[in-house]
Amino acid sequence: MIRGRHGELGFVPDFLLGDDPQAIRDLYEHRAEHVFADSIWDDIRDLGKILGADYDVENLRHETQTLFGNRTLGQLSKRVLVTTFDLDNEDPQARTWKPKIFHNFEGPDSDGSQLASKIATYTCAAPTYFAPWVIPGLADRGPMVDGGTGVAGNPTYQACVEAFEYADGYRPDGTVIVSLGTGHFLRRRPPGWLYDWLGWLLAELLRSPGEQQTELVSRHFGEAAFYRIDVRLDRDYPLDGVGQMAALRQVGERLADRIDWPAVLDGSSDAWRVTRANRRPEAYAAEV
Repeated sequence: MIRGRHGELGFVPDFLLGDDPQAIRDLYEHRAEHVFADSIWDDIRDLGKILGADYDVENLRHETQTLFGNRTLGQLSKRVLVTTFDLDNEDPQARTWKPKIFHNFEGPDSDGSQLASKIATYTCAAPTYFAPWVIPGLADRGPMVDGGTGVAGNPTYQACVEAFEYADGYRPDGTVIVSLGTGHFLRRRPPGWLYDWLGWLLAELLRSPGEQQTELVSRHFGEAAFYRIDVRLDRDYPLDGVGQMAALRQVGERLADRIDWPAVLDGSSDAWRVTRANRRPEAYAAEV
C-alpha cells in the first residue's frame, strides 16, 4: 500500500475486497478449502506432478468469479497493480516468457476494462499448484501464472515506479510505503544433498527477489517513509496448508497486536521502518 497526498494506491489484499479486513480473512479461512479441493482422481492424474497440477484451476476461477462477479479493474475502489507472468508460447521458436503487470491507472495502457475475476485467477495460479490460466479473447496473451514466478512475488518496487513515475500526485517525499510480508522461516537447515539443494534453490528463487525489492525501494526512493512488516515463523507452512489456518491466524493476530498503525500510516513510527541497517528479514521480521 502507498499513501500519498492524493489518497491510497491499493494492492493485495486491498485488491481483493476493498477495505474490509474481516472479509479478507473470511475469504482465506472459509473458501481456501474449496480452492485447494483434491480427489483421488486428481492424485492419480497428477502422479509426481508430471501430468498436471495439484489442484484444478477451475476451482480457483470459480471462487474469483463468485467474489468479483462482472466488476472490472476500473470499477474497483482503489488504483491497483497486479503482477502475473505471461507464458506467451505462440511461436515455439521465439518464446517470450515475461512478467506482465495489470493496472487500472488512467492512460492508454490501462487494463481497467479487464474483469477483476480473471486477473485474480492469473495472479493466483501458482505453478505446480494450478495449471496456467488462459486469457479468453486476447490473442496476444499466452497462458498466465502467478506473478511471483518472476521477480514480483513482492511487488513493492513495481508499485513505487508506477506511482512515482506514471501517476499524478505521488512523490517519494511525503509518501508512506507499507510492504506486508507473508512470514519468514529463518532457521532453515543448510542443504546437504541433491534433494535438499533443489528445495533450497526453489525457496531462494522465490524469497531472494522479494528481499531485493526492499533494497531497491530503500535505495531509489529514500525520501519516502518505507515500512516493511513481516514475522518470523517457527516452521515452514505449505502454500496449500488449509488445515494450518488456525495456527497462521494466531501468528497474524500476535503480529497485529504489536503494530501501531496510526503511527505507521502517518510516517512517525521508527518501528518497522527500513533504513540502511534494517534491510534484511533478520532485522525487520518480528518474533511473536
